[in-house]
Amino acid sequence: PNPNLQLLFNPAGAFQSAFPPGLFPGYVQFARLTPDVQMTFHLHRLFPSYAPGPGSREKQEFNSYTLIFNEAAKEGAFLKEKWDKLRAGTIGLAFLYICHIMISIGSAGLETQTSFRTFEIEDDPAPYATMTLFRNVVVLAGAFLAFLAIIVVKTPFIVNSLGLERLEKFVALALLFLILLVILQNPWYLAKAFGFDAEEIVANPQSEDLYLLLSLDCIVTASHLAMPVRWVWLLPMQIAVPLGYSILGIGIGSQMYFSSVLLHIVIIGIL
Repeated sequence: PNPNLQLLFNPAGAFQSAFPPGLFPGYVQFARLTPDVQMTFHLHRLFPSYAPGPGSREKQEFNSYTLIFNEAAKEGAFLKEKWDKLRAGTIGLAFLYICHIMISIGSAGLETQTSFRTFEIEDDPAPYATMTLFRNVVVLAGAFLAFLAIIVVKTPFIVNSLGLERLEKFVALALLFLILLVILQNPWYLAKAFGFDAEEIVANPQSEDLYLLLSLDCIVTASHLAMPVRWVWLLPMQIAVPLGYSILGIGIGSQMYFSSVLLHIVIIGIL
């Protein structure tokens, strides 16, 4: 596509240097070439058989949408190279989440009727039984998901059976479910969704939005820094965070001002 390629290739597609045979072009001459022609010259020096021919384009090595390499050998080498870091990141994040749950449950003394002292229920707890049971199940589901992720990435038989490509998608899917579980267990929005007065029964209502946003941001940041997962597989999680908080803050109703909710949506969306 670049007319300057005529400096390097003849009409038949064979390499022909515009410079004296066996001599590297001078700096002034070489600098006049466009960057793509300079790269073509270097490629031919490294790979003598490389000759795209007039008007041809180099084949893209990976899919533009999935970022998966077209050649199975390159895809396998890429996944194998990053597998150790992906496994370590998955185990680390899962372990931190399990520790968080264990500390919450341990400090509450296993008081399941108040969902580990998340709610201040002084009257008959029977009307709140469905709500507290739902939150307890969601919290324990998060712990189960974390344990499952550790077992999957640590078991050679499962790793070999699924393959590294499926495991990358499994990690991305587990992160998406973790985001949804964190959103579903928020006491303020859970109480309002079940039709209760959140200000009366939530133990610490003023900080629930900030705690939720910080938790979501920690998961998103850790997933990008500690897990070498292609960003296209993390895109559902990235959409779920601002979308989920928008549904909660605007749809169900936050304890904060509406302007603050909008500001939080913008900030978490940028992050």
